[in-house]
Amino acid sequence: MKVLKLLLVMLIVSNTYAQNVHVAARFGLGSYKGDLKPSGGLGQSSLAWSIGAKYDISEHLIGRAFFNRTKLKGDDAKKNNPRNLNFEAKLNEVELGVQYQIFSLNQKWWTPYLFIGGSVYGAKAYTMYGGNKVFLQPLSTEGQGFAPGKPTYKTTKLALVYGLGGEYALGEDVRVGLELGLRYTGNDYIDDVSDVYTDATQLLTNKGATAVALAYRGSGVYPTTGTARGDKSNNDKFYYLQLTVAFRPFVNQWKRTSGIAGMKKEKRVGCPQTKGIF
Repeated sequence: MKVLKLLLVMLIVSNTYAQNVHVAARFGLGSYKGDLKPSGGLGQSSLAWSIGAKYDISEHLIGRAFFNRTKLKGDDAKKNNPRNLNFEAKLNEVELGVQYQIFSLNQKWWTPYLFIGGSVYGAKAYTMYGGNKVFLQPLSTEGQGFAPGKPTYKTTKLALVYGLGGEYALGEDVRVGLELGLRYTGNDYIDDVSDVYTDATQLLTNKGATAVALAYRGSGVYPTTGTARGDKSNNDKFYYLQLTVAFRPFVNQWKRTSGIAGMKKEKRVGCPQTKGIF
């Protein structure tokens, strides 16, 4: 009997908390801003998708976690830059954060929101050369790893996550919206371009002819050592513009006390468990 009672209590508790969980997905575009794409916007963007979950901590505060996937890319040829450099990088990201709803979805059918958090992302820049995909970080194109004061950079890093969006409740259990998510990386090597040209002879000796060829792809002679190759004062960023959908799969039909029964919009749309904080 004690075991049955314990199981019953666990079932009630799990049902209560499960009603606050939403499975979430996002679909849209991902892009980056950096040395090979200095302007923002959605130019040179790629398809982006995300899958994750949201948890209603309160009427206004929501915890969120996502796995994100897109491809970042930039090309000097788009801006007629004599460096003639380009890159692509498949981006994988795990994001954790909190979202603040301006309005309560227990009271309204829509709300703008803000969010902030952190992420771990991996992006290995590569380019096409001689018909082959060549990863750039191992080539030390700016002397990383052998030039004094230039350690090899990492392709897995942390980022600050922030942004805004809007959400509309189609019913008690389904929400759709639009979201702009920004990433501050503190990293200027997503595109493998940041600082100055390293000595061509040293680059050839340490990394070979391919490294020299991909450090500068212009039509002229290889630039003088120390000539600016990028702008190290301006770190790379990436961002998403995505449609969002979230639905609650764990709702006990017999315990609903709100919703759109009969399609009457005067009914409350949120979950009664989320009343309280903030």
